Amino acid sequence: MSSDSDALQGSITESANPDYQVYEGSLFRVEFPKSATVTESESQIKFSGDNPPFSMTVGLAPRKTSYASLDEFINQWTSSFSRIYTIDSTDDVFVGDIPAKQFVIKNKDGEVIMISTIFWENNTPHIISTGGGSETLTEEEQHFLETYKNTETSSGNTLDTVLAGK
Repeated sequence: MSSDSDALQGSITESANPDYQVYEGSLFRVEFPKSATVTESESQIKFSGDNPPFSMTVGLAPRKTSYASLDEFINQWTSSFSRIYTIDSTDDVFVGDIPAKQFVIKNKDGEVIMISTIFWENNTPHIISTGGGSETLTEEEQHFLETYKNTETSSGNTLDTVLAGK
């Protein structure tokens, strides 16, 4: 695991599933393929690997702007890239047991650039995105979303404050 910041310090342990390992930080726990690596920075945590191809990034909206709801954030987020990307489809899904919206986003040439899953937790929009290339999630990417679980610290930190190093 590499880290660009001391703001996040997750640990990696073995999973009961032999093909996966567990990342557990102060705010969330998730299973990801054993072949993937974890890179932490101030604005995101990226899980990536080549065999199987896997890329999931956990990040969230900058706290420079407050959002009253998930819908308000989604409207602003999608309008920010509407000139260069299009939303091909939207689905209601779950991240762990948290209701979420999932978007397949394509460039103007019709190529999938990412699948973004957005959910609202601790009064903050959270985004988990894939590296793109396909209109559907791989088995490993789906497993990642299914095993995501909030592990909020007793200090009351939320993902946005930890990522901001506050």
